[in-house]
Amino acid sequence: MVPRPIPALAAFVTTVVLLAGCSGDSGGIDVPAHSVVDAHEILITGADIERELDGAQALDGTEPFASTVDDYLAARASDIPPIDPEPCGDAVVDLVLLDRDAGAAGTVYTAPRIRLQNGYELVQTGREFAGADAAETWLAAYRAVLEGCPEFTVHLEDSDVRVAQTVTDAGSGRDGFVVRLEITGEAGTPTYNEQWVLRDGPFVVLASSATGDGDDAALLPAVDAIHARLVAAIDAAT
Repeated sequence: MVPRPIPALAAFVTTVVLLAGCSGDSGGIDVPAHSVVDAHEILITGADIERELDGAQALDGTEPFASTVDDYLAARASDIPPIDPEPCGDAVVDLVLLDRDAGAAGTVYTAPRIRLQNGYELVQTGREFAGADAAETWLAAYRAVLEGCPEFTVHLEDSDVRVAQTVTDAGSGRDGFVVRLEITGEAGTPTYNEQWVLRDGPFVVLASSATGDGDDAALLPAVDAIHARLVAAIDAAT
C-alpha cells in the first residue's frame, strides 16, 4: 500500500493552512515481531469506520501504514518552515520530538484520513514504544514541550501564521491530554483544531481534527471509540 501524504506540521493537517505541504512516500515496513497489538485493533479503519462513526467516510484507503520512527521523521520533517520561538518546533510532527527521537526504536502507524459527519477530517496516528514505561516517559516529555509553547508563530514564504494552544488533561479516566489550537493566518479569522493524545501500555494514539468554532462535540465520538479500542487491545494483549 502507498501511504497517504501527510503535512509536516501535524497541528494544521485538518485546517486550510496546510503549512508545509505534503511529504513523499516514506516506504513501508512489516509490523515488527515485538509488537504487542495489531494497529487495526486500535485505529479506526476499514469496515469499522461505518460501525464506529455514524456518517463517516474513508477518504484514501482502509489500511494503517507502518514505518520506522526514522523513516517517518525523514518523510515529514524535511519541509518544516521556521517557527518562533524555535523550541516550539520540536513537537510539530505527530507523536515525535525532533530533538530526541532520531534513531529511536518503535513503530509509527498512520491511518487513512476519515471525513466525519460534520465534514472535517479525522487524522489518526499511533506509535508503539518498547514498553509502557518508555511510552509514559516520552508522553510526559511531549506534553512538557507543548505546554511550554502557549503561543508561537510559523513563518511561511509569504505570510505568518500565529498559533495559540492550551493543553488539558483528557479526563474521563483517559491517560493523556488534549491540545486545543487557535490558528490565525493573514486574513485574521481564526480556525480551530484539536489533538487528543491517549496512552495505554506501550501504545500512544493521536486523533486530530478541525473543530469549526472550537466546539469539540463532533470529535468526541471518535475519541471515545479510539480510547475504548486502545484499552481493549492492550488489556487483551497483556
